[in-house]
Amino acid sequence: MPKTKKSQKEININFLPEEIQEKINKVFDTYFGFGYYKYKRPEKESSVIFPNKISSMKHTEVRDLHGEYESFLSYTRDKLKYYIVAENVVKKETELAYNRAMAGLRDAKGNIESKKAEAKIDEGYLALLDYKEHISSIISMLRIDEEKFVSNSMSMRAELKARELNTNF
Repeated sequence: MPKTKKSQKEININFLPEEIQEKINKVFDTYFGFGYYKYKRPEKESSVIFPNKISSMKHTEVRDLHGEYESFLSYTRDKLKYYIVAENVVKKETELAYNRAMAGLRDAKGNIESKKAEAKIDEGYLALLDYKEHISSIISMLRIDEEKFVSNSMSMRAELKARELNTNF
C-alpha cells in the first residue's frame, strides 16, 4: 500500500485490509490538509504514575506533573480521534458487506429471517466484524486512559489551586 503524507504514523491500522486502510488514510489526509495542530507523543515512554504524597512535592514538581498529565491527555485524545475515524469506516464497510450478502441471497429460498442469518455468516462480513471489535477495544482502552488522565490532571490542578490560595501567589 502506498503510504500517505502524514497519516501513516498516526495509528496502527496495518491489521486492516489495504482497501480499508486507504479509505481511512484518505480521511486523515483531508483532515491534515486543514492544518490543525497535531499533538506530539509525550516525551516519556509510558504514562505518568500518580504520586502517593502530593503534599510533600515541591510546587514546581506538581506543576510539571500536571503538565505531563495534560500532555498525555492531549495525546490520548488525539489517538482516540483517529481510531474513531477508523471505527466509522469499518462500521460502514461492515454494513455494506451485510447488504451485499443479503443482495446475493435475494433469489434464495427461505424467509427473511433465514436470509439475515445466512448473511451474518458471510466470511467478508465476519472478518469486518472482527476488525470492528478490534478497533472498538482499542477505543475502550483509550477512553479509560482519557478518564484517568482527566482525573489526575484535575487533582493536580486542585492541588496547585490550593497552594496558590494558601500562599497568596
